[in-house]
Amino acid sequence: MTRLPSQHLADLSRDRRFLIRTSLSIVVMSTVLSFILAAFAPRKLGELLGQVPKQDLKAIHQAASRSDPQSLSDWVFWIRFNYPVSYPATSLDFRDFLSAEKGAIPKNGKSPFEKHPLLKSYYGGVQSDDRQEFIEQLESISESLRYRNEFLGDLYILDKNYAAATNFYSREAQQFPESSYAQRSAVIAALRNNDPVAARLLLSRSEISDRFTDYDLMNLKADARAWIPLLESTFKYEKAQLLSFFAIPAAFTGLIWYLILTNFWRFDRTRLIASLFAVALGVLSANLTLYAVMVQERAFGFAHAPSSSQLSQAIYFIAGVGLREETIKLVCFIPIAIWCAKRKNDLEALILAALVGLGFAAMENISYFRTGLIQQSGLTRLLTANPLHFTLTGLVGYYGYRMIVRKFYGMEEFLATFILAVLFHGAYDAVIMIPEWSDWSILTFILMALLVYRYFDPLRGLMDIQQQRKRLSPLGIFIMGSVAIACIVMMVSAPFLGFHYALAGFAEAVGSILPLAFAYISRFRDL
Repeated sequence: MTRLPSQHLADLSRDRRFLIRTSLSIVVMSTVLSFILAAFAPRKLGELLGQVPKQDLKAIHQAASRSDPQSLSDWVFWIRFNYPVSYPATSLDFRDFLSAEKGAIPKNGKSPFEKHPLLKSYYGGVQSDDRQEFIEQLESISESLRYRNEFLGDLYILDKNYAAATNFYSREAQQFPESSYAQRSAVIAALRNNDPVAARLLLSRSEISDRFTDYDLMNLKADARAWIPLLESTFKYEKAQLLSFFAIPAAFTGLIWYLILTNFWRFDRTRLIASLFAVALGVLSANLTLYAVMVQERAFGFAHAPSSSQLSQAIYFIAGVGLREETIKLVCFIPIAIWCAKRKNDLEALILAALVGLGFAAMENISYFRTGLIQQSGLTRLLTANPLHFTLTGLVGYYGYRMIVRKFYGMEEFLATFILAVLFHGAYDAVIMIPEWSDWSILTFILMALLVYRYFDPLRGLMDIQQQRKRLSPLGIFIMGSVAIACIVMMVSAPFLGFHYALAGFAEAVGSILPLAFAYISRFRDL
């Protein structure tokens, strides 16, 4: 009898010799491709990662490095590049990643300062500690001239007279709507003046809010305590993350665990819809967590301070990061918990709760890959961050579901699990982030191994074994997925960092997580 293709794949996923041979073949081919890519591919990392369009990058470098600007706007750009006044107003013009050295006034007799009193007074003011004389010079010039009010705003903001700066920036913006710098700086000056009402009013105008990047807009709305607009900006920012290139590797790492977890039950249409809905709720929880970060850290100042005591930092990671993330993920799981309670299916509750955590982890991974796709190993995220979130949420959600089924009997068991999850999450982050605790980094792998056993042992006991052999093996998915991610990272790294660095990074990543990988393999070995 001829076997179906799906049955053949299921058998291969349990064939250890096949898995070993295939894994080695993928590694060899990836190594050869990495060598070829390193030798022939152009190393235009900034353009590939979309940090700045090629034409903008060229224009910025030309303007910043030009020793002899030709126009008034060129000179304004030149002065502000060398003497930045207002962040993030200037950051949007100069792109923070640029690190050009300060230039010097050209000595070829072409300085426009004598022809442009505005520039002469402004340049003198940004260099001087006593700006009153230059402010008076600018105020004596007609307000109808472009840059007059904008320059006054800059000098007043340097003098920390933020109310006056807000006034002059706003006047410039009203008179010259094309002045995006003045529009942005008016918001910043209002916030520095501790006037969130004025800042909210300015940000409510689309012609001003459109001048900011989504990220800067989130921070400014948090500073202005514009809670509803902040929520809108947070979702807009996260939507852009989902549509970025970096959502692809994040989705791939998430897909591996999705396939592993859903292989513990038999798929049907209802479970497919429920599982996708759970992942979507996990993505939503990441959006809400970012909103909570803006409120908690940006607006109210409860943020990580590396200079504070170790105890203070540990409290932040537990009461801040751990409590915040585990609470929001749990809240997003509640609708599914109620649905599972009606069906009274422990397996579904354990898996769907984990999928909420997996959706959160996938969304979080986009940010990590965006800030350092090459440096941040996808394999490490696969084996640590993803399981951290889905196992903690899986366990907390499962005990929450059991509490609902029992009509709130067993609340102590649920609360104990939740508190332990918060402490575990906070301790995990603290060991990674507190420099003095770096010697204990091995604890993160031990904690993860314990967590893996704590989640997968009950999952194995509840596993739907009917037609189990017709489903892909979790072990096969895990091995092939891990090999694929490690090799992809190596091939992506090679064109930009060189073949030797990429190969060394591959070996280091594999070696560092090998002990933890065995913890997963031991849970999947006989499935």
